[in-house]
Amino acid sequence: MSPCEVPTLAADTDIAVFHDSTGELIAERYEVLDEIGRGGQALTFLARDRQTDERVVLKELDLRRAGDWKAVELFEREGEVLRSLAHPAIPRYIDAFQVDGTAEDTDIIRFFLAQEFVPGESLRERIEAGRLLDEEEARRLLVEIFDVLDYLHSKSPPVVHRDIKPANIIMRADGGIALVDFGAVQEVVQETAGGDTIVGTSGFLPPEQLMGKASPASDLYALGATVVYAMGGVHPADMPMRGMRLDYRGAVHCSAKLDKLLEKMLEPAVEDRLSDVRQARGQLSDETSLPAKSRTKLATEPVTIERDADTLTVTVAPRVPQHTPFSITALAVALVLPFLVVSSKVLYFAAAVPILAAMTFWVGDFGVLTHVIELTPRTFSMQRRWGLLRWTVRGQLDDLHGADVYTPESSPKFSLLDGTKERVIAARLDEASCRKMGKHIEMYLDEYNR
Repeated sequence: MSPCEVPTLAADTDIAVFHDSTGELIAERYEVLDEIGRGGQALTFLARDRQTDERVVLKELDLRRAGDWKAVELFEREGEVLRSLAHPAIPRYIDAFQVDGTAEDTDIIRFFLAQEFVPGESLRERIEAGRLLDEEEARRLLVEIFDVLDYLHSKSPPVVHRDIKPANIIMRADGGIALVDFGAVQEVVQETAGGDTIVGTSGFLPPEQLMGKASPASDLYALGATVVYAMGGVHPADMPMRGMRLDYRGAVHCSAKLDKLLEKMLEPAVEDRLSDVRQARGQLSDETSLPAKSRTKLATEPVTIERDADTLTVTVAPRVPQHTPFSITALAVALVLPFLVVSSKVLYFAAAVPILAAMTFWVGDFGVLTHVIELTPRTFSMQRRWGLLRWTVRGQLDDLHGADVYTPESSPKFSLLDGTKERVIAARLDEASCRKMGKHIEMYLDEYNR
């Protein structure tokens, strides 16, 4: 089981510079337990941190193996990036330091990076053992990696991993995943036309990276190649090519929907490829890929979601039929009460108007009214209906910040966040329905408003 894997040993590497560090105490803190990875320039160990008594991953770069200072620069960059990241699927940074000399050779300069140990096996180990992913597992993997990439690419400047591959994806023992080996990471702002050192792995490397350029879309290509390898068992470097396109369909059999997503992720021209992880996540989701003017009915509650090319409509039908004695009585109370207040001379007639509006929304909490939310690329509207009566709030989509589900002990409450206002849309629905509505709305906002 390997928490981190590095490229295979280069053929021309001097084997003598790789020493057995098992049992060595490094920096008077890290006790080396075992070697778990060996590359052309770096060694990776499992070690015990004597300060915390926890197992850690210790990555070592010996200056004699580095070849040039570029390798040292990449190694130091990995430490700097890890220090700045905080995500549950990225191993936690612990320490970075330099050790000068050993008992055998005082001229040795070694650089070390310590990070959290992630129990599990790499996706590459799983593939090589013949345990390929089915479509459900592949979708789950995509969702989890999309979440990590969304975090990385949303940083300012965006952080591009540049070496996503099965060896760098750890299948955690608890069922989650971890993305490791940030030695190739690059901040987009640092890219230059002069060509950075080419990093990445054959088969998972998008064409633009061969020219020393990388963008968030480069990670999507590598992830697409990773998934077709994990599903088909054929390494992308061994798959046939049609033009510049990877012809994976002979090895991978999946639904038309997943196939379309993989095709867009593996477009060789970066301008034709999905450029944003949120677009990719939206295409994977059943909810955002509804056919034109399609309708989804949630089974647990009277909630209908309609999506055409650019409009999302969410309708919550009344939980109580609108023409029952209860619903008519409830609405009558809302209409008559303000006038009773006025007749008692507590308030002027003008004050009845806002009270009337408030009372109609109060009645809505009893499930008497129909609630309709409509989102377009520029505007939104929230409407409550009873028969021919309408109460509507409108605004600009830019002002809509998201959806919120509040779950008190009594019943969940679904709201839209309009600027500084929280507009309650539906109450007394089950939590699953509220969260389902929120997911649709959040994905629409991701597409048009963020």
